[in-house]
Amino acid sequence: MTRKAILLIALVGALQATPAFASLTGSKGSADRIALRANYSQYEGKIDLRDSGGIVTFYYWGGDRCPGAIVPTDRQVDFLLNAHVNGHQVSLDYDNYASSYGTSRCWDGGIQIW
Repeated sequence: MTRKAILLIALVGALQATPAFASLTGSKGSADRIALRANYSQYEGKIDLRDSGGIVTFYYWGGDRCPGAIVPTDRQVDFLLNAHVNGHQVSLDYDNYASSYGTSRCWDGGIQIW
């Protein structure tokens, strides 16, 4: 292989390994409540996640609270619901978004299940 071909392969590999964005990861906890709200302008979904210290954090997806945010797929929401139903703790990847409702933690679909 030529040096040019090797450089091109290395560059493509580096680009694929680089994340497109940097999400934050929330604390591990159990869902107190999960709300799915079709046709609701404020959000499509919300989870109230209680960590081991008893602190509840709200995560949203879709709607006006998360303008321009990545919306979780139906499969990712199913993983969240199944984890809750089966008593597992989760931590969610999110980004903060500002809207007329203030700053919201917007779940991007990333989930870790314990």
